Amino acid sequence: TQSGMLNTSEITQLGMDNTIYLAQLGNFNTSFATQDGSDQWAEISQTGNDNLSELFQVGSGHEAYLLQSGNGNYSMIDQSGTGNWASVAQSSDNNSSTVTQSGTGNFAKVSQ
Repeated sequence: TQSGMLNTSEITQLGMDNTIYLAQLGNFNTSFATQDGSDQWAEISQTGNDNLSELFQVGSGHEAYLLQSGNGNYSMIDQSGTGNWASVAQSSDNNSSTVTQSGTGNFAKVSQ
């Protein structure tokens, strides 16, 4: 779902049983998401303007949430391996976050 002006999203899914929910509400938001493997889940929500999110999931059983409300935020989650979980919630302006997980069963939660 995209509402506003000049929002861009690019989603690539390879493998099977992968799911991405994407919502961009505002202007000039950009999102890139890649899932390569199986049984992966992602939710990306950007509300505001000039936000950028990047998601990379390689392997199986990953779960990721990228939630940005505000303006000028950047967030990236990069998961490889099996069964990693990450959540990034940015609720003000000009925040930046990078989460990298490799291996099995890692957990990360970022709130800004």
